[in-house]
Amino acid sequence: MQNQTWKAVAAVSGTALACLLIYSSFFPHERDLPVAEEQRIRDYAEAKQELTEGHASSAADIASQYKEQILSGEGGDWTELYLHSITDSHDHDALVELYESQPHLFTNREVGALALGEVLILKGRDRDYEQLRERWSNRWEKPEQWFLLDADLLVSQERYAEARHLLNSQTLTGPLNVQRLMRLAALLETSNPIEAQRLLEIAERQEPQNPKIALLQGRVYEQLGDITRAFSEFLNAQELAPYSAEVNNSLGEFYRRQGDYAQAVETWKREFDSSPFHPDLWMKAWFWSHVAVEGKIDWQRHRPTHGGEYPFLAYLSNLPEGTFWNADAYAKLPQKPTSADAVQVIYWLELLQALKEQRYDSALAFIESHSPGSASWNPTGEALLRAVLPLRTTATEGVETGKKSSGATLMAKSKGREASHPFIAFVQSAVAAEGRDQTRGSASTQEAERFLREPEALASCFLATGWSEAALGLNTKEVLPASTPDWYVFGITEAVQEHKGVSAALAFAKAQTPSRSLDLLIGELELAAGHPEKGISIFSHLATSEDSVGARAAWLLGLTYIQSHEIQKAKIVVASNPKFSKMTTGKELLARIALAENNFSLADSLYKSIQNDSWEAKSYFARKAFIDRDYDRAYVLTLELLTIFPGNKTLQANLRQIRSQGWTAPQGAPWNDQQASRVEFGKRPLFTAENETDEASSPDRAPRVQDKSSDRDEGDTGDTDDTDDTDDTDDTDDSDDIEDDEGDDRDSNGNGEEGEW
Repeated sequence: MQNQTWKAVAAVSGTALACLLIYSSFFPHERDLPVAEEQRIRDYAEAKQELTEGHASSAADIASQYKEQILSGEGGDWTELYLHSITDSHDHDALVELYESQPHLFTNREVGALALGEVLILKGRDRDYEQLRERWSNRWEKPEQWFLLDADLLVSQERYAEARHLLNSQTLTGPLNVQRLMRLAALLETSNPIEAQRLLEIAERQEPQNPKIALLQGRVYEQLGDITRAFSEFLNAQELAPYSAEVNNSLGEFYRRQGDYAQAVETWKREFDSSPFHPDLWMKAWFWSHVAVEGKIDWQRHRPTHGGEYPFLAYLSNLPEGTFWNADAYAKLPQKPTSADAVQVIYWLELLQALKEQRYDSALAFIESHSPGSASWNPTGEALLRAVLPLRTTATEGVETGKKSSGATLMAKSKGREASHPFIAFVQSAVAAEGRDQTRGSASTQEAERFLREPEALASCFLATGWSEAALGLNTKEVLPASTPDWYVFGITEAVQEHKGVSAALAFAKAQTPSRSLDLLIGELELAAGHPEKGISIFSHLATSEDSVGARAAWLLGLTYIQSHEIQKAKIVVASNPKFSKMTTGKELLARIALAENNFSLADSLYKSIQNDSWEAKSYFARKAFIDRDYDRAYVLTLELLTIFPGNKTLQANLRQIRSQGWTAPQGAPWNDQQASRVEFGKRPLFTAENETDEASSPDRAPRVQDKSSDRDEGDTGDTDDTDDTDDTDDTDDSDDIEDDEGDDRDSNGNGEEGEW
């Protein structure tokens, strides 16, 4: 009996144990959850916390690990979180991807639908937007936001008058009315910038901390020709939103339009490690680093790994060195880019490759059929090519005169450094002589016409417009002919220095036919290479000549002596060149000598006599104004200096310091009321189209800095001799920080310590 009882108990226990095991296998306790599920729970909690704290990009990064399940409809709670995070982080590609796989998600979430609608309009998917709007038209809770999107659709369709009429048809409430005013101002930016400015002032009074208003104000001031004030507004926008891709893109575009390609690339590459990834900024930074400046970027490290634009960006990053375009590889891409920026990139790379391969007929025809026209990134370069290419194509006789000389018309648009480049004068001289008796042309005209038929003329079209890497790629000779103009030798040598390093530039320069201007450049390169004694030897032979080469040599020699505390030698340098002593740069050198001798009244007098023309004097008086709490003047002068040296971090810090004193720029008053002289964005070259002995072409470029290859960006694999001039080196730094009234500790290259004035 007892045995039977134990058997019964054992049977019941066994059954219970079996049931328990089965139950446990289907319903695990939390502590027994699989590792992957535990990680999923932790990830969800972390992503939700990031989203709650306003870090939408971080939340989207975490959620994207589960994107496969989300897109397949099995994401559960992740789907809602992912939609919120990509909406708040403005991840356009992710929104479209989610819409295409799970369109029903946007039928009950109006905020997500509005964000999607904005993206669909931006991508030109008008029909998709209209269908989305149709689904919401009878039940929307945010009609004013749909009203604004309707205006955006009209703008995207270039129905500008209808868009203005719609936006003027009603006044919205609160922040949405600010959005309405901003859209109206953007529509009037070109046709009526004064009215656009008025609308933005109203918007700014309602939202003074809105960076998008500052961006629009910058564009309007730029349209009005007030580059200094425009730059101020773009910088203000960046201060308000330093991590905004839209702000950094707009600031980079401003730099590009002003010809400061180095700062454009520096601005765009700030977004390389951001989330979401911005393929258009990567593409533009890559392009300008391959046609204009040395970007010092590890492109493989920063290359995107996914997304609709990935194939084209991967194609660009895989182009071999020295190749602008590979038509066969491009033809194999599964998807071709269509954005306006991509169209420009493709146009210029194809054109440069045709020029490199000497397919001149094709290049000229390509310009005529594919030019971006008024939107061109290099209208002056196109104009120059239109003037130069007919001289070497087999179809020259078939090209109409109007077509050949159309370059002269477009060249009227060149400004700043382009307008003063001697190659512009060469082309204008040749075009003006066209149709005249060739035998009656002046010697200079005949020289210009001869040069325009040389291979170097094509490289000059890009050298004259700041596209130094493109010019270097089109320069076919290691040793240039003796008849090559000095400015071309000088420009190509500078391009070699920027893209291949100081050592390569020295080797290239020394291989050319000697000239005084080339000797001057070699002396500067010796300074940059850390050989001051060689530089002094060269400058000493040139410094007494009363022309631009002699003046620059005297300036460099005097700076070198001041740096080594040989003040008497610096005085002798100035005294030995009377014409230089009367130039702006000569007076700057005399002021530095006075500061070194603690003769502050003389320094003050000298700087005052040149303050309208000298950035060094502006820096001196900006510091004095700040000390005297004259913040209006300090701000204006510092901003002017930043317009000349936009990458100078010390000047940017100084501007922030002025604002930190509770001072703000005057609103509504013309900038000239602050006695700020208009300055050209950028720096003047040594060689100009003007008479080189005039003070107008005085050598006010600061000398090259010593090589700083140790300061490279992480991942840079370029030549170790490259000069690091991405921020405030090369010819920018001796404007940055006059430390006190007792002089400064600049080296022979004009560089001061980073810090306050």
